[in-house]
Amino acid sequence: MPSDAPSGPEIAAAQSPDAAQSPDAAQSPDAPNRPRFSGRDLIGPTMIFAGAFLLSAAIALPALFVGNLTVLPLDTDETIVARSTAPAQVLDQCSLDTRAARVVSVPVTRQQRVVAVRPAGRRVVTLQAGTSLRADDKLDDCSDGTISAIRDRVTLDRETATFRGSGSSEIQYDDKLAPLRVSDRTGLTYAFPFDVAHRDGEFFDPITRTTVPLRFDGDAQVEGEEAIRFVAEIPDTNLYDAHSGADTAGRPTVIVRPASWFGLPGNAPMTLHLHHRSTWEISVDPTTGTILDERITIDERYRPANQPLGEFSLVNLATTLTYTKSTRDAAAARAASLARPITVWGRLVPIAAGVVGVAAIGGGIYWLWRREPSDGEPAAVDDRADERA
Repeated sequence: MPSDAPSGPEIAAAQSPDAAQSPDAAQSPDAPNRPRFSGRDLIGPTMIFAGAFLLSAAIALPALFVGNLTVLPLDTDETIVARSTAPAQVLDQCSLDTRAARVVSVPVTRQQRVVAVRPAGRRVVTLQAGTSLRADDKLDDCSDGTISAIRDRVTLDRETATFRGSGSSEIQYDDKLAPLRVSDRTGLTYAFPFDVAHRDGEFFDPITRTTVPLRFDGDAQVEGEEAIRFVAEIPDTNLYDAHSGADTAGRPTVIVRPASWFGLPGNAPMTLHLHHRSTWEISVDPTTGTILDERITIDERYRPANQPLGEFSLVNLATTLTYTKSTRDAAAARAASLARPITVWGRLVPIAAGVVGVAAIGGGIYWLWRREPSDGEPAAVDDRADERA
């Protein structure tokens, strides 16, 4: 007699809500609950992502990070020593109080210290340069051998190494007088920018407070290091007019003495003004702008006021100075220290990141291609199904 009661299998199905809700579980109760993506499935995309990141870093590092390295350093503190190539001709200032002028022949040393001071920041740095020129031997009991001394303080743009008008620019020629402001200052003096251009520029001379052309003069070598050479010519300048009659760098810009004091006949008073001219030959590291060597030729003479050049003159200082070997070596080491991070982060690291990035992307694409089943390939069959059968 037919019965509406459910049979055994139907009862089991009714009593098992999980089976009713999951037909697949009913068909294969022992099938494992596998994740949608396994670790092996993620290897390829991860390699592609890492490779793309490395390629992006290789492109961005030279453009973004290295730009922060190619600026004037904030920790500048260097001492520069230059000595005369031959004994200099120097007017003995002690002879100003004697019956006749006396010019002596003596080796001289130029010493300069350049230090970074405030204001300084991400865009600007202020350099303070103290420069002295001294005779290696005392000229007389009334003198300690100092021929001249000045202090120059200037705020520079860290990228261009030129004066920032909103900063400081003042030169002090006498410690008893206030510094003179130079608001229209242009040109390079104590530092060059990174990646120095092989072309003419401008040079600022602190002695005459004038800007002159800076002529590119080709390639050079300093202690075996590659350099580029510039030349600046400071024309004959009447320092008496330039400094409004004030003493400059420790020596008078005007001398009034009888003609006999100058070695001329007669005792009529003569007025002579101090004139200055010089030539700067500067060798610069092309990558960092570090000055590796300088050859400075100085010719200072007292000339009668309103007298054409070529007539009578009294030597105040005539010499040619060059960096000492220790100064050149220190400058070369400083240039190498500044260039090293640029080479590492601007060249080596980007190249390595680019090579590894390309390899990672290629490896990821190959991994995905190898893992992907070909068209028409049957799906993998669970071996445990055969065992249960």
